[in-house]
Amino acid sequence: MNRFIKLLATAALVMVSGLTARGQINLNLKDVTLKEAIAELSRTNNISIVVSPGDVDLDRKVVVSASNASLEDVLVRLFAGQEVSWKIDGRNVSVVRKEREEKAAPAPAPAQKTVFGKVVDASGEPVVGAGLKVEGTRAGFISGIDGSFEIKGVRFPAILLVSSMGYEDRTIEVTGKEKSPVVIVLEDSWTTLDEIVVVW
Repeated sequence: MNRFIKLLATAALVMVSGLTARGQINLNLKDVTLKEAIAELSRTNNISIVVSPGDVDLDRKVVVSASNASLEDVLVRLFAGQEVSWKIDGRNVSVVRKEREEKAAPAPAPAQKTVFGKVVDASGEPVVGAGLKVEGTRAGFISGIDGSFEIKGVRFPAILLVSSMGYEDRTIEVTGKEKSPVVIVLEDSWTTLDEIVVVW
């Protein structure tokens, strides 16, 4: 007889657990604290819910209207808006704060490199004193007597602004993959020549 009672009780417990998981919880609460809602859920459904006060705002007001709902659905409604997760083991529920997502590692700074090059005219002759500037920076550079230049600390990709008296301005994009030295060819500025007025 005792064995039959034990088997019957076990079967009843398994049945209740299964019903709870599938959707047999009825809970209608308005304007109550989360702490009160948890207590009511535990009392009326024989569910043990373990919550750490430091992980959850138990004084937060909640409204729950659940009819034939599963335990998972009820928990979603109870803890809506709170950064928590839970683990259901039969009729035991443990609620903990979600692990904070690791802060995204800062993106690596763009590669820096020195750009070597030479400024020449259409005939291949060096352009002396050509001005070079990396767009977005204040640093300026001047080509040497052989037209050569060296720009350090360039972050790629970069835009080089090149200008010289008597030549058309040029805009050059560098990615760091160019062969060195970078040869920049400036074209004669006919507009400048046309603007020269000779007075006799």
